[in-house]
Amino acid sequence: MPDSPYQSISKPISMWDKELQIEDSKALFASLGKAGLHLLGGQFADSAVELVDAFQATGFDRNDIGQLGWVLLRNAMTNAAYKLLEVGLQTLERERANPKNAEAIATDLDTALGNVEIEINRDFFDNPRSLPVVTAYREQYQRFLNAFGFAEKEATDLVAQLPDAFEDELMAEWLRHADVYEPINLYLDAPFMKARERRYEWQKYYQHVKALTTDPMFAEDFGLADVYMPLRGYYLERDEETEEERSVIGQRQKKEVRVVVDLRTELDAWIQKADANDAIRLLSGGPGSGKSSFSRMYAVHLTKRYDLRVMYIPLHWFNPKSDLKSGLADFIDLDPHVPLTENPLESKERLLIIFDGLDELAMQGKVGTQVARDFVDYISYAVNRMNRGAVRLQILLAGREIVVQTNRHKFKREGQILHAVPYFVTEKEEVEYRDDDDLLAQDQRNAWWQKYGQAIDKPYEAMPEALNRADLAEITGQPLLNYLVAFSYVHGELDFTDNVNLNQIYANLLDGVYSRDWEAARREHYLEDLSKTDFIRILEEIGIATWHGDGRATTIDNVRERCEKSGLMPLLKSFREGAEAGVGRLLTAFYFRQQGMRRDGTETFEFTHKSFGEYLTARRLVSALDTMYAQMQSTVPHEVRWDERKALAYWLRLYGNAPRMSFDLAKFIRSEVALRTKEEAKAWQQMLCELISWMLEHGMPMDELNPRLNYAAENQAAIHAEEGLLALLSACAEKTEARSEIAYFRKDRLAAGTWLHRLRGQRTTGAQNLALASLHRLSLRNCNLEIQDLSGADLIDADLRRVDLRRANLRRADLKGADLSGANLWEANLWEANLRGADLRGAYLTGATLPDGTKWEEGRDMREFTDPT
Repeated sequence: MPDSPYQSISKPISMWDKELQIEDSKALFASLGKAGLHLLGGQFADSAVELVDAFQATGFDRNDIGQLGWVLLRNAMTNAAYKLLEVGLQTLERERANPKNAEAIATDLDTALGNVEIEINRDFFDNPRSLPVVTAYREQYQRFLNAFGFAEKEATDLVAQLPDAFEDELMAEWLRHADVYEPINLYLDAPFMKARERRYEWQKYYQHVKALTTDPMFAEDFGLADVYMPLRGYYLERDEETEEERSVIGQRQKKEVRVVVDLRTELDAWIQKADANDAIRLLSGGPGSGKSSFSRMYAVHLTKRYDLRVMYIPLHWFNPKSDLKSGLADFIDLDPHVPLTENPLESKERLLIIFDGLDELAMQGKVGTQVARDFVDYISYAVNRMNRGAVRLQILLAGREIVVQTNRHKFKREGQILHAVPYFVTEKEEVEYRDDDDLLAQDQRNAWWQKYGQAIDKPYEAMPEALNRADLAEITGQPLLNYLVAFSYVHGELDFTDNVNLNQIYANLLDGVYSRDWEAARREHYLEDLSKTDFIRILEEIGIATWHGDGRATTIDNVRERCEKSGLMPLLKSFREGAEAGVGRLLTAFYFRQQGMRRDGTETFEFTHKSFGEYLTARRLVSALDTMYAQMQSTVPHEVRWDERKALAYWLRLYGNAPRMSFDLAKFIRSEVALRTKEEAKAWQQMLCELISWMLEHGMPMDELNPRLNYAAENQAAIHAEEGLLALLSACAEKTEARSEIAYFRKDRLAAGTWLHRLRGQRTTGAQNLALASLHRLSLRNCNLEIQDLSGADLIDADLRRVDLRRANLRRADLKGADLSGANLWEANLWEANLRGADLRGAYLTGATLPDGTKWEEGRDMREFTDPT
């Protein structure tokens, strides 16, 4: 804790000198016990006054604020104790009273006051019952009353009244001796006090920010700072193309060069430059790329600068719809870790705000994406307005790539958008960068393992050879995933000699939590039996509840509602009992934590990393396929067997009002399906084709929802649920390597195009579309997709025989291995499309724009598309 600018309370030295009229403190406090006898004789009030006046006659230094504050508290607490004793003795039987036994305890009352650190500040009288001395005094007063002869319940009832009595006596003492305590008033109103308070508040806030990097991370005994690796990044430097390199549409294109930088050095230079026209930076990176870790470490780094104030704000705890000043005020008011009493935007001091988690604002699908855009627009406006004349405010925004890309066009200045670079970049990937300082030469994984080894007291000099494999490079190159791999490796619970995906690592961690913590507790016979399947099932419902919320946080009420609908309330009860008993320490520290309470008092829980919630959500959605498939089998009794309508109703209820499935969630789903057998995936694939075919003919059974939503909400819920079915179908096709045949496409040639148009919706700049990315191995033969927007679509190995694609936009579509034989591609846009291995025999290409930007000319050799090099 930094040195406080406030005056600490201390005992008056002269009180313990021989000059005191009262012989010693023990005699003084023993009089509290004797007062009980006076009370029984009707003389209590005189004794109380005698004791208080003795304090006033002790000869303490009345100009010493610390001693004066101590006397004020001592007198108020003593009078409160006497008043409550008077109340209690009115009902205490005389033969039970034993004040002599209380004399030994009475002296401890003074110790309770003397050993507690208290400060005199502007909040001194605002909430005196919360002063730490009240808690300490209550404990000793309970002992005193018990020793005096009060029964446990009687003493507890009296002690419970002590805070109120203390507040009353504190004010009474202040008014009774206003002239004595006047120096405290003068002290609080002294010149420069406000500046001293403000400096102290920032010091305390910086201690909180530092704690974010030093407090134990997950279930470890070390903090982020112990294993943090300085993050590298890059920005895009654009070079004009030559005239010969202009595109077919006549627009000047630009080559983008990735310029590698040390992120901290780059941002330090930006802050030092303090350019009013360049006051915003965006840090972009995928999940687990180290954005949040860097943001926290960088905030701590900057707290050493005295010409700049720094605030670190997780955006999921900030209201993006308010203006910046009021939003910051609300954040300060609601976060107990921010002790600031003044809005930093009201000050003339330079301020850097680090907003971490820009993608948090876009978790609610289209509406959330618009909120994120509006927030970025407003931030730009607010910064420009505040920096007129001199730079007062700079902003660093950190978020996932997809959200940053959506706002990319707003930040055209070179270096405004910085991208996180992995711990490891292969030689093949290095050619994509311009690395003047040779920063990429270091494999940071080795340096990280050295730090990790020191943190866990193991002599690692580099990353273990068992992990230094090409198939793990993508995982170990990312800071968070690298840690998860290390955790599993050190605990020896996962076989890294075989191919491992991220879902297996998460599953291994869950297995470890259950086997090490839960089963051990069950053996101690203080928890009900909860199988591992049920244990994980509850976690999956927490994941779904979070997905339905903002993607990171949810409430216990929402979890309870999910479990009630799923018939899991008994399991939730056992789970909560275990959590309250301290079971699952790794789980609660690693996956989610209690964040606090919302304005209405509801308990909220948040995932420490969104990817944990996404993994659990993916598990739940994939397990839903198991449920639907099992319930639709002919072996199930007819009266309870599900048909397509019942299965889709189950899917709808599971989806609820969830936002659109993100690409990150879809990736976890593909990984989860990849862990299942081909036979399982094949059965699911066939079922999903049947469900989608039924849905296209009859529509989603929205009438099965209870309660019903309004039309707009139901339409949106249906689109999201249908898109989820398509994403799962794509994942199954990827596993089985077989094409998906949706029967209704044969019945209605327009059905596929109509459905894709509905799922795709209106495009926005830079936004990706999950529906178009989920057409992998889909059979669309003979379908009419005329003038369809299929830009960037994943049509790998798709069946596009005799499909009508006239004037369709297939720019940058991946048509690798697709069968386009006999397709009508008249004037279709195939610019930058991947046609490697595509079959174009008999395709009509007149007027089509080809991948190289040229138009199709009669007589051109078709083999360059059927077998491109």
